[in-house]
Amino acid sequence: MKTLRFNTTICVLLGVGAAASVLLFIGKEASSTIDISKSVLNKKIEKKETVVSSFPSLSAAREDNAVKKQNIIESSEGATDLAASTEGIESELGLPLPDNADELLETVFTLTLDSTTHEALASLYRITLVDPIVAEDVSKKFLKRIEETEDTDDIEVLYGFLSYISSAEVTRHAFELLSSEDSADRTTAYHLLSNSKDADPSLVLKKVWSEPSGVLASQAISAIGERDDIVQRTYEPEMKTRLTSELNIIYASHDEPEVRAAALTQISLLDDQGDDSRALIESALDNGNPSIRSAAIAAVAENEYYSETNKSKLLSIAADSDVNINTRYIAHEALAFYDFELQESEKHRLIELKKELDQLDSII
Repeated sequence: MKTLRFNTTICVLLGVGAAASVLLFIGKEASSTIDISKSVLNKKIEKKETVVSSFPSLSAAREDNAVKKQNIIESSEGATDLAASTEGIESELGLPLPDNADELLETVFTLTLDSTTHEALASLYRITLVDPIVAEDVSKKFLKRIEETEDTDDIEVLYGFLSYISSAEVTRHAFELLSSEDSADRTTAYHLLSNSKDADPSLVLKKVWSEPSGVLASQAISAIGERDDIVQRTYEPEMKTRLTSELNIIYASHDEPEVRAAALTQISLLDDQGDDSRALIESALDNGNPSIRSAAIAAVAENEYYSETNKSKLLSIAADSDVNINTRYIAHEALAFYDFELQESEKHRLIELKKELDQLDSII
């Protein structure tokens, strides 16, 4: 199996991915076990428009897929004219659009050498998602290159691209990587599965119990999440119920707090309207572990569990000097950026708490 230092720089620059960890708290860095809670709060931030564009598919399939491709483009937000879309992407790239998977492969390497063309690279990610036949062909060609090269930088770039392609080939390869004893391979697998429409999420969740690393077990949980960015992945109500039940078992039984926190976050996303899930999340506000409590705070805010009781708890957490400072920040921002009904005195208290937290943070 190929080992990999997964290219998170590409992921961040492209602004896509389920496991996105762009933080709401400007200028504030937190531990990795709490980042997932912060990223959930990001959903309120206005997203950039995603324009889905296309390029001519492989010559053998071009004619058969022309109508289907045009329909997809016309139904995509901000891209109603194929010629204009294609011209815009070509201008952004500074070169003609690739005509097949081999050209796309070489273009990816060309673009990654120039940091100013990451937006163009993001457009290429979207291109592969328009046509399933193109996505499968690109997957096969890129995976073949991975097997043939020993250059770790090339492997990093290729996996970075493949992690945003949903295809049967990528899913098959990801499950192969999950059988590896190398943790780097399994990390890559979870990144790939986070974008897969083909993988059974229950099979992915089973890996939680066999992962010796809490970090990787948490990645397995994050990998099954629904997606609403470039690749749309949603579950039917029956599957949501099944996954929520499995996640409840993980939350109740797993030894690692960060894994329990990841399970709680995923429960809040899959079952935000469930009474039992809400009760579980609200009870976790009293949990003594920073990761679990932070996940609960983020879930309460994101799911709009606005109540006087929750507001009072968040104010207490934000003001408690015995609580982890990152958790205090999360509680403060949940109150400041969400629609809790705050009295004037509470608003002033938040201002003072922000000054206090910033001062403590500068000392630490």
